[in-house]
Amino acid sequence: MRQIIEAGHYYKAIGPTVWSEIGWQLGQQMIQPGDATMLFIDDVHTAEQAHPLERAAQRVNGFAPVPTYTVLESSVAAEAKEALAMLYALPKKNRPVVSADGTVFCSGAPLVSADGASLCTLLDVGLTLRKSRLGFTHGVNILPDFYQAQQEPVLRLVQRILPDFHLAVVLFATCGTNTNIVQS
Repeated sequence: MRQIIEAGHYYKAIGPTVWSEIGWQLGQQMIQPGDATMLFIDDVHTAEQAHPLERAAQRVNGFAPVPTYTVLESSVAAEAKEALAMLYALPKKNRPVVSADGTVFCSGAPLVSADGASLCTLLDVGLTLRKSRLGFTHGVNILPDFYQAQQEPVLRLVQRILPDFHLAVVLFATCGTNTNIVQS
C-alpha cells in the first residue's frame, strides 16, 4: 500500500513551531518504501486566526524538511470548491445546508463562511481530493491533538465523496506521543 503522509503543518504567519517538528518526526517514523510525504503550509490565515496553542508554541529555527510535495493552503481553493459541489450532489440528507446568515454547514461543521470564503474543514477536504488525484488511495494526516474537532468532520466528508480513499488522522500531544488514531 502506497500512502501519502502529511506532517509538519505550520502557519506561514507564525512559522514552524515545535508542533511542526514533532509532527514531521512522527511522519518520518511512519514512512514505508514507496510512500510520499506532504508539508501543508497555511498561507491563508493570520496568526490571530490560528489556534491559541499554535500562537503560543515555541518557534523552531532550522526546520527544513524535504517533503515529496509542499502545498500552500491557498492553492487548494479550486479543489475545495469541487469538493463542495460533490457534497451538494449527494443524497439530500447528506448535502450541505445554508444557515440563515449564509454559512454553509455539512456534517456538523462550517464549510463556507457567510461571506463565501472556504473554511478550514472544506480546504482540508479539498486537499484530500488533491491527494487522491495525485494517485494515492491512502493518506495519513499528523496533527497536534487540539485539531481533533476539526479533523473529525474531514474524515466523515472524505468518506462521503471519496469512499475509496482511506484517511487516517494521527493526533499527538506535546510530548510527541500518539494520543489518537482516527480513520475513515
